[in-house]
Amino acid sequence: MSKDFVLAERLLAEGIAFATRHDLDTAAQYLLGRQAELRMEQGRFREAETIAQGVMNLERLPMVMHLPALTVLGRVHMRLGEPDGMAVLLNALQEGLATGELQRIVPVRLALAEGAWLHEDHNACTEQLTALASIDLDRYRSWDFGELAVWWQRCGMAMPLPAPSAQIPLPHSAELHGGPLAAAKEWDRLGLPYDSALALMQVRGADAGPALARAVTIFESLEARPAAALARKQAQRWGVARQLPKARRGPYGAARRHPLGLTRHEQQVLALIVAGKSNKEAAHLLSRSPRTIEHQVSAVLSKFSAASRMEVLLRLRGEPWLLPTEDVLPPWKDRPVSEV
Repeated sequence: MSKDFVLAERLLAEGIAFATRHDLDTAAQYLLGRQAELRMEQGRFREAETIAQGVMNLERLPMVMHLPALTVLGRVHMRLGEPDGMAVLLNALQEGLATGELQRIVPVRLALAEGAWLHEDHNACTEQLTALASIDLDRYRSWDFGELAVWWQRCGMAMPLPAPSAQIPLPHSAELHGGPLAAAKEWDRLGLPYDSALALMQVRGADAGPALARAVTIFESLEARPAAALARKQAQRWGVARQLPKARRGPYGAARRHPLGLTRHEQQVLALIVAGKSNKEAAHLLSRSPRTIEHQVSAVLSKFSAASRMEVLLRLRGEPWLLPTEDVLPPWKDRPVSEV
């Protein structure tokens, strides 16, 4: 695993489009759970939540197929500070344990350890990490073991963690060897802002103030309330609170970006595709040139990995959360198309 998000994005989009085209609904929903996981790692929590919740709302989906989405929903809600986050993760753990598969169990226990750490619940953190360490560590994927190792260190576990046979990924290795700033830089390079901010929270000494200030800025931009609150608490303890940005007042913004990355203009074009409008009609209703509409329709098809408008409509049938929201739509209903 290389955390190559560009490649992962392309392969997931192609896989979901193929499954939709061939009525492989169960496979499509499983891949959507993986897409939600990708959005979560990218720090696009609201998009991850939208996709994962959409999958969980589907009926008669086999447990193994909805587990990726359930795990993402729990972890995202935990990171956003939603009250059901830990409960959803415990539900995911119960279902994962029933499968007996490490890939269903390890990510959930790591998420529960993270949640316990964020709330400074050392006993709960120890419980999850001890359970993880009881598994044959040579069976771990390298990224999972790296995550276990850094949480082991962050939680101040008394016993040393045995080294695995697999190589620990660079960002984890950097933090484990006393280089949290280097770890944060590597997470930034890979495109994982939340993990970068967690690494910044491990900085000590003269660089702690600026590191915590950067961590708080990242967490608040991601709406990661518990992590932002803990970073501020750390700054108070270490006497560097004055170096942090002012606390945000009022509710966090919950701006929802489109899960497939459609721009506002592309979402407006998508709405007209759904309404059955031609390019010419869309150009009139949106007051754009036919060439612009042509390019935007092509962009929509590309982001849906669709060869035609019909394939876009098929995707929307199974993924209604991809429909544009009312707030992006201009009042075109008042504009007649009879003259088009």
